[in-house]
Amino acid sequence: LGFQVLQAENGKEGLACIEEQSPDLVITDLAMPVMNGFEMLQQMRNQPDLAGQRTIISSASVAIEDQRIALETGGDLFLPKPVDIQLLLAQIAQLLELTWQYDALEDVSGDGQDVLEEQLLLPDLDVLQALLFLAQGGQVSKFTDALADLTEAEPALKPFAQPLLALQAEFKMQQLREKLQQYICQIEVSPN
Repeated sequence: LGFQVLQAENGKEGLACIEEQSPDLVITDLAMPVMNGFEMLQQMRNQPDLAGQRTIISSASVAIEDQRIALETGGDLFLPKPVDIQLLLAQIAQLLELTWQYDALEDVSGDGQDVLEEQLLLPDLDVLQALLFLAQGGQVSKFTDALADLTEAEPALKPFAQPLLALQAEFKMQQLREKLQQYICQIEVSPN
């Protein structure tokens, strides 16, 4: 994608690299040798010239408490491992205020017309209402499990599920509920 990427073996090297290079974005793990991600974030936030550094925390620990602590320590967004490339790109776009531009796909039917971007595939109304019920009740693990089951059964729903999982991972529950309500309204007012 044209990004210049720098790597560090541990939190101490990472902090030194950040101080020297002033990157646009830092993506860090929590579990690192020498200095862990929590310590690195704390040191970054305690330095006036690094306090505003945009940071994505990526970790295999998806425990809500670990995510909360990571964000309170100074992370801007949380990216669970294994990393979902679409979620990563969405978070990069959000923090760097980017708009991704995609090349049009050529129609393989041979008529020479470009394939138009497909509309987002939504699950049935009852599924959306069930997801909204879980989100309104704060049942985060059941919500996540329901989306996982949904995308496993119907992989074409991944573009629908990924932004919802991103909002849940960032504890933006109000926005998550609003997005689900928007989808419900979209189905209720659509013809058929």
